[in-house]
Amino acid sequence: MGRRKALVFFFLEIFLTITDCSSNNKRYDICRPFNQKKVIYTTVGSRGTVYAKNDSNLFNLNYSKLNESFSRQCSLHILSCPSCMVNLRFKDVNLTCSKEGVCNSVCIVEPPYLILRSLKCVDGTAKNNSSIHYKSLTSQVNLNFVSRYPYRHAFTAEYLITRNTQLAEIKPEFNNKANISFGGYVSTPFFPISYPNDLTFEQVINCKASVTCLIHLIFVDFQIAEESIIEFYDSDRKRLGVTGGITFRPPVMLSSGPMLYIKFFANAGSSIGYKAQYSCVQGNVQDSILKPNTNCGGFVENKGGAITMMHMVEEFEPAILFDCIWLFRTSHKYYNSKTHNLYMKVITLNDLAEANLVVQEGRTSDGRLLQWRNGSHFVELAVPIEVGYYVRLTGKFNSNSRLEIAYAAFSQSRPCFRNEFRCGNERCIPVRLQCDGFDHCGDNSDESPECFEVHDRESAEYTDKSWYAYKSNYYFPNSTLYSKRYHILIGCFIGFIVFLIIILLAVYKITTHYHFQTNFHNRLISISQLLCKNIHHNF
Repeated sequence: MGRRKALVFFFLEIFLTITDCSSNNKRYDICRPFNQKKVIYTTVGSRGTVYAKNDSNLFNLNYSKLNESFSRQCSLHILSCPSCMVNLRFKDVNLTCSKEGVCNSVCIVEPPYLILRSLKCVDGTAKNNSSIHYKSLTSQVNLNFVSRYPYRHAFTAEYLITRNTQLAEIKPEFNNKANISFGGYVSTPFFPISYPNDLTFEQVINCKASVTCLIHLIFVDFQIAEESIIEFYDSDRKRLGVTGGITFRPPVMLSSGPMLYIKFFANAGSSIGYKAQYSCVQGNVQDSILKPNTNCGGFVENKGGAITMMHMVEEFEPAILFDCIWLFRTSHKYYNSKTHNLYMKVITLNDLAEANLVVQEGRTSDGRLLQWRNGSHFVELAVPIEVGYYVRLTGKFNSNSRLEIAYAAFSQSRPCFRNEFRCGNERCIPVRLQCDGFDHCGDNSDESPECFEVHDRESAEYTDKSWYAYKSNYYFPNSTLYSKRYHILIGCFIGFIVFLIIILLAVYKITTHYHFQTNFHNRLISISQLLCKNIHHNF
């Protein structure tokens, strides 16, 4: 009887194999051969079926006599093109459990993030297993099936390979007071985990409203590889712009219709990725609100200094909305990460309308939120130097608005070196931070009364601290001051290039004319010599 059953299964497998070869819908048994990992190579439009049916020989095993730790693991790797995604739909799921609660399970993971976690796991305790759908964010998917209890049919899953297009739909709720409705966030897969170097995908943001609406997009994180690029397309598929990894932060994007398209190409580069906030806009909204000044902020990578923003707006001019991000990623090349920390403290924050200053641990907006203020008192912060800070400031600046943030790398519980200054609280900071007008120690011991002999406290120059604009490692993004100098420098450079081109053209013209005259003169000499020879020959 057992031989007959084995022969029936054998011929059934041959029949299914022949049927699969003659059709586009491929069928794969995840556990055949036993405990061997399979890889399926697919492309756009590929489809197939993955199932787990028990082998007749294995089913005869007496699981009750086996050790409780015994488990049979099978896996299937579905690999597709870089711009593809894998769509999985489970049906006929029957993940059985024993009386002791030991269940069979199937887990879905994407190989670049395999070590971190399983993206979706299902076992016999779950309900409505037959309605499980999964869409991958990358081009690879692993199906891992673990059998701890005997089964005849565990599950059947169908896969379909399509283009990697991620849709984000908004159903905005507008009111009379606000014409902007927050939608959500779009990001690279599994941000802030590094994306694969072959990743390619498209994101579509769609505003589904009864009235005409636009898509507003502003980046809160942007740390892609230099090789990677992002392209932006309007509702009519007209390209709005392209940005690469050499840019610190892309400009604010605003569509002319209800849809915005984002295309991402890794181009053999890999990094943390990006994260952007999208909103829906209708009616008349001020341009200053839709497109704040983001030409500020940057990477903070030195040993210490200060971020200062003042005189951002000329007197009697309207206030300007700024949206600035600073990433503190001080290199620990010259530091011992076990003994060095990064200190930061807000010194001044005055006269900012609608101000919102956020400080987070780490270098992304997903980090732990830090409390930099306790009522009206500013609190100092300290994190390990390899962790860093994420700082974002939004607010309207007028002519009297000021921001000052001091930061410094420090060590403690050791003798200070010659190029370091010992603070009153036993911290060691770079000696150049002493007497610079900012508290880098935390107890203000680096700003002793002797410091004011050079810069009088009552003088306008010291109070204004404008001289820090010309001091290294101090960020002073004064748009008025630097924009004028920048334009002047560009104008002078363009004028010099034009002058140089004119000189080169003149030299070329003179040289060409000289060569022409020389050739013409040589030809006249040759003609005269020939005439003289002919005349001499006749005589």
